[in-house]
Amino acid sequence: MGNLRHSVFVTFFIPVMALLLIFQLTSSLYAKTAQAETHRVRVGLITNADKLAFKTTGKYQLINKNSGEIIANLKPGERWELTVNNNRMVLTKNGEPAGEFNDPLVVQGATATPVSILSAVTTISSNGSNLAALSGDGKVTNLGTDLSKYQVRSASGVQPMTAGNSELALITLEGPGNTKRYRGDMEFKISNTGQLVAINELPVEEYLYGVVPSEMPVSFGLEALKAQALAARTYALRAALNNKNMDFDLAPTDASQVYGGYDAESPMANRAVQETAGEVITYQGQLIDAVFFSSSGGFTDNSEDVWKNYVPYLRWKEDPYDKNDKHYNWVVYNTVDQLTNRVNQGLAQLGYQQQFGQVQALEEVARTSSGARVKAMRINGLGLDGSPLTVEVANADRVRVVLGLKSSLFTWEQQRDEAGNLTAITITGSGWGHGLGMSQYGARGMAEQGYNYRQILQYYYTGVDIVPNYGR
Repeated sequence: MGNLRHSVFVTFFIPVMALLLIFQLTSSLYAKTAQAETHRVRVGLITNADKLAFKTTGKYQLINKNSGEIIANLKPGERWELTVNNNRMVLTKNGEPAGEFNDPLVVQGATATPVSILSAVTTISSNGSNLAALSGDGKVTNLGTDLSKYQVRSASGVQPMTAGNSELALITLEGPGNTKRYRGDMEFKISNTGQLVAINELPVEEYLYGVVPSEMPVSFGLEALKAQALAARTYALRAALNNKNMDFDLAPTDASQVYGGYDAESPMANRAVQETAGEVITYQGQLIDAVFFSSSGGFTDNSEDVWKNYVPYLRWKEDPYDKNDKHYNWVVYNTVDQLTNRVNQGLAQLGYQQQFGQVQALEEVARTSSGARVKAMRINGLGLDGSPLTVEVANADRVRVVLGLKSSLFTWEQQRDEAGNLTAITITGSGWGHGLGMSQYGARGMAEQGYNYRQILQYYYTGVDIVPNYGR
């Protein structure tokens, strides 16, 4: 009888209790994974290639996006190449013809995202088609496919858990000039100009693994990296909303956020992303435009002074935390000819039609609300036809573009000959970037002084809230 009780206890009671402990948890890692999966972003990695190639690691299929037809089950080591002929994609596999296609092609994970949660006594795993719990004595219980209904709780409260793919799946993309590895799926299509486009689609959290260490040195510390993760997550999700009718949401460069894919990842940055998963920055319930930049030079500024529009959470403030040895008191010296060339390049970049034959003077018109940056500047000189020409440039970000400077926080000294003609200009300034929102060096400084990521973000973005679950 005693042996029977022991057997029942081992085979039934322990597994059931283990499952109960797990299912009752208030913090659901599965739910969090499911939420991340619903927040996917599309990154336009390459938009104008004549030839692309890819390889895969892990389980992938090549699919016709429009018809859903499975073209091939991809095997690691196979090299697939795409070129364009008569506006059709020509596909080869290891150098052998593999078909021609008008429709977009997608390299897609062969299963839904596999996940596993490990505790001391129980493993829950999913291969995308089923969910099962494995108790400590090896008993398997099928749980169905709806992961979102499960919650996880341990006897002593919320416990650290381990989650992740049992097999890392990556796509190696060979593009013009470089080769990188990426998580998620990859879509290939032909652009309106008849060239190949490669779009990486993946959960926003995995996208952030490749963004955070590309935008901020991991040496800046965990709290600064967490602040960067929230700023980047908020920026990406807002971009996805704004660009939902476009081919892709984000560029992989500083035109959006720098994204280096899997090869850019670091354990510290991944930890910052994971420990803030789902958290975003909002103002009055809406995702903010979470702009950031490298170094403030000691002051951030108002949005309407730097760009154009008033934004209530982008307000100027003194920034004592930003101080660094890299972006303060820089000096730029230009002869008058160098200055004229620089100004003409900047005016053309901003779409001005005017061009100078020679710049004769720079005149400050206004400073920003902080008093630190040049908000408006008047450029006097002679046009290409020798007639007098004056061009006024505003706001602050356009001033730095026209002069080709790291920042619009600067002063200048104009050198003249005995006849009063401008011969050269020496500009002394501080900071790097537009000066709106979060300073990355400032985030580093605050982290070093013991502030956490919430305090960092609420210092640089006025009146904002930090909320979970992607703001839902």
